[in-house]
Amino acid sequence: MVGVLSYILEDERRKALFREIERVLQPKGLLCGSCFLVSPEPYRQRKYRQGRTRFGTDGTFESDSGGIYRHSREADLRKLLDHFDILSWEQERFTTQNQRKALGLVFEARKKE
Repeated sequence: MVGVLSYILEDERRKALFREIERVLQPKGLLCGSCFLVSPEPYRQRKYRQGRTRFGTDGTFESDSGGIYRHSREADLRKLLDHFDILSWEQERFTTQNQRKALGLVFEARKKE
């Protein structure tokens, strides 16, 4: 699951995605993923404030090219993975579609029995 959460803005739809992943994975099945994290950089914080006002969701913003995306908080991701054992959890620096640097997360998690 690479970058999928950037395109799912609503909390309930994110929860539904993880319920479905949990449903289809066999016990001890492996989930690998990456996503962008909420960034402390001033440019991004300004975009998040604008997005929170417009969309009502934390971490959501409109890019300079007009796309609407959502970055995640680590605590929220851990809640989504509540039914998984986290095997690895590494912050990384990524380059976005608009060639901006962004903080991201790469993880592996195993479905609990």
